[in-house]
Amino acid sequence: MHGLSMLDQDPPNHTRLRWLVRAAFTRRAADAWEPRITALVDAALDRSS
Repeated sequence: MHGLSMLDQDPPNHTRLRWLVRAAFTRRAADAWEPRITALVDAALDRSS
């Protein structure tokens, strides 16, 4: 899989890929995931104790 990640890309390809995924990394998108992430972490911690 080496080379398929956008992190392995140089401009202009990296810039194009970054533009495509930018909406997934906004503050609003991150805030929307917070309750789900909190629930997953809480469940994992409950199983480990």
